[in-house]
Amino acid sequence: MADSEMKRGLAQVMYRFGPESLFDYGRRGLSMKVSRWETNKISSLDANYVAEQIATHASSFRNDDEDPWVDLTVDDVDFRRPNRVVGSLYPLTMYCQNRSCHRVVSKKEPSHFVYTNGECPECSDELRQLAFVLVHDCGNMMSINPQPCSNPDHGYDHIYLNKQNINDPLSWHFYCGECGDFCGNMSKRCTKCHKERVYFRPIASNSVYYSQGDVLVNLPIDQRYSDDIEYGESWARILMAAHLGDLDDVVEEEGKTYEELGRMTTDERDAKRREKQIEDLKEEVGAEQVEKMIESGVDIEDVFDVAEDTIKGSTREEVVEENRERVKLPSQRGGDSDVDQAYSTLSHELFTYLRSTQGYEGNLDATDGMERQPTPLSLDGLLEQEDFLESNPEAEVYPEKLQKVNIASAWVVDNLPLLNYTFGFTRDRPERSRTDLQPFPHPRGEDSTPVYVDQTPSEAIVLQVDRSAIIEWLDEKGALRGVERPDTDDESDLKEWFLENVDTNELRDHYSPIEDDLTREVYTLLHSMSHALMRTASGQCGLDSNSISEYVMPSVPAIFLYASSTEHFSLGGMHTLFKTRIHPWVDETIADVQQCVYDPVCEHEDGACHACLHMSEVACESANGNLDRRYLVGGDRGRIPAFWESGYV
Repeated sequence: MADSEMKRGLAQVMYRFGPESLFDYGRRGLSMKVSRWETNKISSLDANYVAEQIATHASSFRNDDEDPWVDLTVDDVDFRRPNRVVGSLYPLTMYCQNRSCHRVVSKKEPSHFVYTNGECPECSDELRQLAFVLVHDCGNMMSINPQPCSNPDHGYDHIYLNKQNINDPLSWHFYCGECGDFCGNMSKRCTKCHKERVYFRPIASNSVYYSQGDVLVNLPIDQRYSDDIEYGESWARILMAAHLGDLDDVVEEEGKTYEELGRMTTDERDAKRREKQIEDLKEEVGAEQVEKMIESGVDIEDVFDVAEDTIKGSTREEVVEENRERVKLPSQRGGDSDVDQAYSTLSHELFTYLRSTQGYEGNLDATDGMERQPTPLSLDGLLEQEDFLESNPEAEVYPEKLQKVNIASAWVVDNLPLLNYTFGFTRDRPERSRTDLQPFPHPRGEDSTPVYVDQTPSEAIVLQVDRSAIIEWLDEKGALRGVERPDTDDESDLKEWFLENVDTNELRDHYSPIEDDLTREVYTLLHSMSHALMRTASGQCGLDSNSISEYVMPSVPAIFLYASSTEHFSLGGMHTLFKTRIHPWVDETIADVQQCVYDPVCEHEDGACHACLHMSEVACESANGNLDRRYLVGGDRGRIPAFWESGYV
C-alpha cells in the first residue's frame, strides 16, 4: 500500500494514536497499528518532578518491580514531543468477502499484501481484514492467524474461514479446503508470556489499548539559573520560606526571584563546575592522561577558568537553615525514608501556587524563553477596576458569595502551562494491579525509556480556601485530637500548620488509601469542594464538564480548576466565569450539593456517587476517591459538621 497521510491534532495523537495502538484508517477501510512516532527531544520542563510522577504511577502496576519501572529516575527517561505518526497494516489476516468463498490470506509483513492487490487468489473478489485481535494483560497483542494444514503438501495454500454462525465469532475456525483439516480457531496461547490461552477482542474495543499518562501544571524554571539550583530540601525550603512570607523583603525590595534565591553558594557551584570540567577533560584527552597530570603535581583546578563569584554566597544557606528550624514536615518527624519525595512534591506544589497567584517576580522583558509564565488577576484587583464594576455591578457580591463556601481569595490565571504526558500502555483490562505496564519502544532504538509530552497553555481559577475555617471545622469534627491548634488570627501560623500537618507523601499514589487521619480529612474536604464546584462550573463557563480538571493543593490549601484544553489556545471560558458568573456558580453549587437522587442511601453510606460528586476519570486527579458530600453540608446524624454555610441536610 502506498504511503498516505491524514492530519490529526497533537492532543488527539497523544490520547488516541499512541505507539502500539490500533486505529481505523477510514479512507481505505483498513485497521492499522501505530508502528512508531517521529519525535523531537524536549528539555524545557521540570524533568525531575515528571520522572517522579511516572515512577509513582508505575508503582501501582503488577510489574512495578521489573525494568524499566523499578528504581526509575530522571536519568532513565527521554522526553520527546511527537510530530509524526507512522502506521502499518494490522491485523495481518484477511479473508475473501465472497460468502461462497471465504478464502484466507495471512502474511507475516504488511508489505506482502501488495502482491495480492487486495484480491482473493481464488475468486478475485475483494479481501476483507479480520476485525479481531488477541490481547493479553501482559501487554501482548497478536494477529489471529491460521495454522498450516497437517498435510505438508497443502500447508497454507488452501486455508478457508468457516463463518457458518455469522453472529457467533466464537464458533469461527480455519480449515483446509483440500482435506478439511482443522487449522485453528479464534484463540491461541499468549506468545509472549505463554501463561494463558487468549481469546479474541474486536479491534475497536477499549480493552485493546489503554494509554497511560497524566496532565500536570508545569511552570518553567528560569533557565538562566536552573543548572545552579540545588533541588531537593534546599529548593523546597526556599519556597516554603516564600510561602510563609519570610522572603517578602528580599523578593520585593531586592528584586530577587525564587530561582536566584535557590542557587547554590559560590563554593558549591564552582565545585560542581570543576567536577564537570574534569569529566569533560577526561573524555577529551583520556582519563589516564588526566591521572598523570594529577600525579605529576599539576593542580588540576588551575587548568580551568572558574567564573567569578556572581551571587551572594550565604543568602540561600541562611534561608534554608532558618526554615529548617521553623518547619518540620510530617515525613521528617516520622523518620520517613521518602522525605526527599516530600520535598519534591511540596516544592512543585508551592512553586505552582506562588507563580500562579503572584506571577513572575523578575523582569519578563529581560528574560528569554519565559513566555510560558502564568499571568494572574486576583479578585481584589478585579474589583478595584471602576470600569469593570460599572459594567458588572453584581461583582460586588462576589466576595460574600465565595465566603459562603469558605473561599478566602481567588484568582483567574491566564497562560497556565500544562504538560500532557504519556509513558506507556496496558491491554486487556483497566485494573492496574492486574496488568503489566508496557514502555513504548524508543523511536531511535536507545536504551532510555521514551516519555511523550505536549505543552499547552490553558486558563485556570485558583481558589485559596479559608485556613482558619478548616481548623475550626476540624476541631468541631474532633479531628484535631493530639494536634496543637494554630493561632487562627495569625495567617503565617496557619500556613505553617498546614505545611507541618499535611503529609504530601500520603497523596503520591491516588489509587492507595490515605492512612494519615488528618491528611485524609483535609484532602477529602478540599477534594469534595473541588468536585462540587467543577460539576456546576460547566454550565456557567460553557466548557464541557470533561474539559475542566482539578489540582488540589492540601498543603496550601488551595484548589486549581483549569480548562484541560489541548488545542494550544485558551477559550476564555474560565475568564467569563470568574468575571461574570461567580454569583450563580456559588448559589447553584450550594443548592446542587444538598441532595442526591440516591439519598438516603448515598448520604448514609459514602456520601458520594456518580449522581452527586463523581466526575469522569479524565477530570478527577484521584479516580473519584476521598469524596464525601457530607463534609460540605453536614450529615451522619450530626456527627459530621457542615463546612459550608448552608447547614445540615
